[in-house]
Amino acid sequence: MVLRGARQVGKSTAVRMFAESQKRTLYEINLERYPSLDKTFATLDLGVIRSELEGALKKGIDDQAGLLFLDEVQATPHALAALRYFHEEWPQLPVIAAGSLLEFALSDHSFSMPVGRIQYMFMQPLTFAEFLLAKGEPWLLEQIQTYELGKPWPLSLHEQLKKLLRTYFLLGGMPEVVAYHCKHPRGGDWVGLQDNIVGTYRDDFAKYEKKSQIPLLQSVYDRLPREIGHKIKASNIAPDKRAAQVRTCIQHLVQARLVRPALHTSGDGVPLSAQVDDKVFKSYWLDIGLLNRMVGMDLPLTGTDESLFFKGKLAEQFVAQHLTDFASAKDHQTLYYWLREGKTGNAEVDFLVQKGTEILPIEVKSGKSGALKSLLQFVALRGCRRAVKFSLDLPAIERANHEVPTPEGARRAEFQLYHLPLYFAGELNRLLRGQ
Repeated sequence: MVLRGARQVGKSTAVRMFAESQKRTLYEINLERYPSLDKTFATLDLGVIRSELEGALKKGIDDQAGLLFLDEVQATPHALAALRYFHEEWPQLPVIAAGSLLEFALSDHSFSMPVGRIQYMFMQPLTFAEFLLAKGEPWLLEQIQTYELGKPWPLSLHEQLKKLLRTYFLLGGMPEVVAYHCKHPRGGDWVGLQDNIVGTYRDDFAKYEKKSQIPLLQSVYDRLPREIGHKIKASNIAPDKRAAQVRTCIQHLVQARLVRPALHTSGDGVPLSAQVDDKVFKSYWLDIGLLNRMVGMDLPLTGTDESLFFKGKLAEQFVAQHLTDFASAKDHQTLYYWLREGKTGNAEVDFLVQKGTEILPIEVKSGKSGALKSLLQFVALRGCRRAVKFSLDLPAIERANHEVPTPEGARRAEFQLYHLPLYFAGELNRLLRGQ
């Protein structure tokens, strides 16, 4: 297995916990400390490889009761190609490799990956549901996970969850940050932890990117968070550079799992990927807490106002992080949205998701209300039977029926509109399953 994800999302800790739960002896090697092993892996000679690994571990490997963990595998890229031979010649030994910036490390290598012999899985920061568990709120989480559309939702639950949601907006889901906050709920040093993570990501580029490209890549890394949720224009990020250079840097950030792109699609039918315009996209960050630090947000956790929800595109960022429920841990979820640009005004639907043959438009509102002109246009043009609005409203189902002006003339939009609080974003797939 190759466990992928950005640095510090908890990959190594998860492997250690897994080994303990399975009562297996963990043989862990941080390959950043042994870069010379790359030449060993390149031999593809498992006898030589085993000997060198046991030398680094200073003990033999028990393949019957052990688990080999090759951490920071991007430091020795040939280890990935060698996984084929572990599978074929040492099948009784389970092997997990974990790394970040794998695409950066592999860009200078031409060997083929062992397709069909390894399994990829992706790790993300903690979701809001996992955050509730960490905060010791399993009962609140149970209420969210057992709620059914159309049923009443207590205002007391709504108010408690809004406060916790505000905390999550600031802390985000990086495990180290959340763990610190849970131990020191009144402490403020979590900000320093976020700053350290942000700085680590920035410094990582120097290890795996060509020196000539590092300044521009770091500049795009610093600037891109301010453009979250907006159509990306290279001139807004690096006006003195060619658009192709800027797009290449953004793609590197996507490959590093730091950026989640949302691609524009016409939404004419399924699959949504078949109608994508690769030149039109917007982006979201790995983690909402890190995003806040990068744009200079500095608010106390103890605040009771709702002003944070109105800050720019934070609500969209939160929903973007939680739409991964439409994929599995084996996939890296692609986000889609719809944009229509015209002389008389633009129309944009924040997200489109595909459920079977159905296209579901999603609009995100930071507060409790907001116009849905773009959503109505899309529904009228595409004949959608359902749509979702995330906001701070209580959950409700509305039978919407509107006459909608569109560029093609007036059309009727008749559909089910699901009003959902933002904290239900991770439950969207389940909530719609029985509708």
